[in-house]
Amino acid sequence: MTRSAVVVSLITGQLEELRRRKIEIEGRARQEREKYHRDFNQVRQLVQHGKASTGDPITDYFLAAHGSLDSEDAEPFRAIERKMKGKSGQLFLVIRKKKVIAKSGVVRGEPLVSDGEPDSGYVLGVLTGEQLVLKPYVKNFGLPADRFTNVVAGRLPEVQGGPFMFGFREMINVTKRVHARYDMKLLIDVVVGDPEALRYVPGKCTGEKSRLMWTESLYLAARALGKDVARISEQSA
Repeated sequence: MTRSAVVVSLITGQLEELRRRKIEIEGRARQEREKYHRDFNQVRQLVQHGKASTGDPITDYFLAAHGSLDSEDAEPFRAIERKMKGKSGQLFLVIRKKKVIAKSGVVRGEPLVSDGEPDSGYVLGVLTGEQLVLKPYVKNFGLPADRFTNVVAGRLPEVQGGPFMFGFREMINVTKRVHARYDMKLLIDVVVGDPEALRYVPGKCTGEKSRLMWTESLYLAARALGKDVARISEQSA
């Protein structure tokens, strides 16, 4: 046998061994993935049915509602709760943002959506707690409140009973990525605190007339919710 034939024979044998090992590794990886998903779904179902808990309501919510253990997904919720700490009984102002389809088109048939334009709509309410209201079965979440109203310049407020809830799909910016990874961003901002809420002015109110109309509507809504606007303004001056 020539030297080149011996070399080819050795390489061929090595390649066959590598192929065999690759198949074995892939088989073990597939089995591990299947076992992981079985175990994960068992834990998720226990949390969904209230038979188990991670000890953290927000982690429970994302696990049960969305099958997510990603701390980045939960951070916007935690940021809101940090704002709410010690503010029960005070005002909150929810600032809705518009979904904006990005110019970059779609990924795997799903529209790419930007972070959203601010100042799409406003809701003023009174907090009754320091934790979000989480409903994983219907994938909703909201703010603990016994009353709230929309704030619309030039319109009288219509007070409604709480809590103030919004749907996850409606208020979350879901951008589908490669490998079905979802980027979840809140399409709302929340201002918490009596003086903070009453000081807020939308960015689109650039003129003196529009700012005055907004402030009048905001104060009117606060009074309809039982707040002493004059006292709050004096204390925050």
